[in-house]
Amino acid sequence: MFHFRERSQILVSDPFSLLATGTQQQYIPEFRRFAVDEVGLIVTSLTGAITTQPTVSFGKVGSNAALLAAILATQLTAVDKRQRYPTLLTDEILATLTMEITVAATGPSVYQARMYFRGILI
Repeated sequence: MFHFRERSQILVSDPFSLLATGTQQQYIPEFRRFAVDEVGLIVTSLTGAITTQPTVSFGKVGSNAALLAAILATQLTAVDKRQRYPTLLTDEILATLTMEITVAATGPSVYQARMYFRGILI
């Protein structure tokens, strides 16, 4: 039996700070997998002027750059701004998803975002 869905699924994280380096993990429901087509960030809070935007990578546990090698964000300039990227890894279905801030943003006192992964939840 086939199950038809009109749209891809989107997994979105809770807000987190872009002002510190570290790895965020997006959990996938147990016994499910995710085929990723697009990754990105959406700014949720920003107080103050941005001096430097963060450098980020997306991947899976064990390889934080499997989906997208480290890249400087350039469009995260205001609340509700989004930066999206196509993925490097398009042929693997994953059990874990990660986003790493390799170089933290500087300038504002509050700078938060949500990461998202768009694709097919299996």
